[in-house]
Amino acid sequence: MNYKPMFEFASGDSLGNAQVFATKVEALGSAQDRFRVWTLPGLALTSGRSARGLVLFYASGRGNVSRGMPTGYSADETSDPVTYRWTAETGDASLPILEAA
Repeated sequence: MNYKPMFEFASGDSLGNAQVFATKVEALGSAQDRFRVWTLPGLALTSGRSARGLVLFYASGRGNVSRGMPTGYSADETSDPVTYRWTAETGDASLPILEAA
């Protein structure tokens, strides 16, 4: 079983994206990194968007409207194939897409 990082909102919604990790530890590590970026006051990202702007983008990636700032995070099991790996040293790293033989 693989794992997807999920973000919880005050509305009770839980949203994720296409990231899938091989282990729950990786999914939670990735979610924790992103949660910190989104919830630290006054943090601006290198792209010039605010942390709140990234939340709007992240939630809209699944066709959903913004739910505001996340209030927590978790990792859900999925049968989707692994698309990322995460380490404490390097953070998220996209894996190459392999075509079926």
